[in-house]
Amino acid sequence: MRTNISKKWLFMPLSSLIIFTLLFTGCGTPKNTTAVTPTAGISKPHTPPRTGDIKTGAKVDAVSQVISATGGIVAVSNPGDPLDGFVIDVPTNSYAGSNTFNVSYAPIISQTFGSDITPISPMISVYNGGAFSNEMMYIRVPVKVTDGYFAMGFYYDATTKQLEGMPLLSTGADSITVGAMHFSNFFISMINKTLLKSDIDSDFRPGVDDWQFPN
Repeated sequence: MRTNISKKWLFMPLSSLIIFTLLFTGCGTPKNTTAVTPTAGISKPHTPPRTGDIKTGAKVDAVSQVISATGGIVAVSNPGDPLDGFVIDVPTNSYAGSNTFNVSYAPIISQTFGSDITPISPMISVYNGGAFSNEMMYIRVPVKVTDGYFAMGFYYDATTKQLEGMPLLSTGADSITVGAMHFSNFFISMINKTLLKSDIDSDFRPGVDDWQFPN
């Protein structure tokens, strides 16, 4: 009898063996029902948000233009002006109705964020009611980027005194293009590319920033 059973196992299809094994090893009582408590990890404190002051000069009105729901272009064309060549490309259906885009700027006189921030544009202000758009808008800002430097846009919140990076879409010889779905004060800054190779702290702390469930 035992010999016959052994022969049956030998000739059992491989797929059946796999299913049989899974039924008797994968089901039943879970292997571990104990809640997992995250370990303490490295007790390194979070880096506090970086803050600073940016002092600007007198505001200059650049352009005011109404854009309908079908989209359009807001452009500054004024030779010799710091924003000459500035463009906001507003895609169709970015907003449900018409919006008036008021663009102004103010020269940046000083800032306290340190050497990592080197403004190469004035502080630019775009006001169109403050609502978020349904589509990404493209903003071309005329700037000159020094060779060996990397440039990008930053929102500046004068209340919290914090910076927020803007999506960088493209760079050119005399301009960069950033993306936005809302507007506030922003400017373009550059940094030496060699400084970008420094170690960067993500602020993630094992045991502190983990999810509530085990990995």
